[in-house]
Amino acid sequence: MAAVALAALAMQGCATTGQPGAGGPSPEVATAPPKPWAKAFDLAEQKPGAAPSRDTLEGSLWMAIEKMEQDTRTSGARIQDKQVNDYVQGLVCKLAGTYCPDVRVYVTHVPQFNAFMTPNGMMQVWTGLLLRTQNEAQLATVLGHEIGHFLQRHSVKRYEDAIAKTNLLAVFQIAAAAGGMPVAGDAATLVTMGSIASFSRDNEREADDLGMRLLVENGYDAREASKIWDNLIAEMKADENSSSPLFFLASHPPSDERSRTLKTMAGEARLLGKQGETGAERYRRVFLPHRGEYLRDELNQRRYGRFDKLLDQLIEDGANVGELLYFRGELYRQRGKDGDLPKALAAYEAAMTAEGAPPELYRALGLLRLKSGETAAARTSLERFLELRPDAPDRDMIRMMIDQTRQVTE
Repeated sequence: MAAVALAALAMQGCATTGQPGAGGPSPEVATAPPKPWAKAFDLAEQKPGAAPSRDTLEGSLWMAIEKMEQDTRTSGARIQDKQVNDYVQGLVCKLAGTYCPDVRVYVTHVPQFNAFMTPNGMMQVWTGLLLRTQNEAQLATVLGHEIGHFLQRHSVKRYEDAIAKTNLLAVFQIAAAAGGMPVAGDAATLVTMGSIASFSRDNEREADDLGMRLLVENGYDAREASKIWDNLIAEMKADENSSSPLFFLASHPPSDERSRTLKTMAGEARLLGKQGETGAERYRRVFLPHRGEYLRDELNQRRYGRFDKLLDQLIEDGANVGELLYFRGELYRQRGKDGDLPKALAAYEAAMTAEGAPPELYRALGLLRLKSGETAAARTSLERFLELRPDAPDRDMIRMMIDQTRQVTE
């Protein structure tokens, strides 16, 4: 099997993106006595510092992934900001404990909700995830889930299981063809693929369990875990272009199932007196300065319904609402449907009175007012933009527009 195929298979059992199913999550339930709370590391199959021999099946998987890690290490998409990298790596080490030396974290500029971990200890964290997690506890939920995969060697098991099943499938297809039954081979393919997917879903549930244990053991509020999936369900339901894959072939449990399970786990943790914190302020200090860049990436995907729902969620969280209202205006302006330009203008104007509005708000507002024929108001907005951003790359063009508005009004 080619190295790329090996690496792709190793990632399949690790990605955290779930798919929404029917029905919403149920309320937190924890009325029965909780089960004994075993430590996550006591349940682990992986040993700290363990590495396979290169002449084994697992060793071949590691070698394939090492090439992928080298590409990731030198990729132009890798985030270079030291504060961001130190924060995420530090949080991973806090969760991973004695396994910290085995884990290498790469924060990567990809506008999708995802993180994954490979058998050799490489973890990727995508910026689309950092945009959607609203505090340290929520990010720790996802990172802990990935560490759970690593602790239980899920990718290795999936690889070995897939090899065994595809070898069996090859034998079955040869026998079916010899017997004049080509359709049977197609049926066997579906059965085999379904079996592999089911195996992965079980892995996902086990990783959720270990991730929750790591979350609680490190002092975080377990109730934050399910909020991630509640938000993802709402966002994906609002996506005009979303399509739910057949559950039989899905590699993850539906997000609403995951949310309900995490609510139950959180209830058990609280019955044991484990309250915890969210770490929201620490999280915001690191990521709010970068959020505008992540939001622009999301907007450029042009999935406006999903982006609008994401903005609702972030506005409810309450951090730098002016920035979020500005991007709502950008959504309407870029989408350009009937009635969107007045909505964009209203969003921009609301952003002016809210905390955290970026200087670019005034440029956008000025250009929109200029388009609407509000020449004097446009000049005021453009002048305000240059006051806030005198070094703007487009400052000469903005000055020219300001001069043109003076000629019109004089």
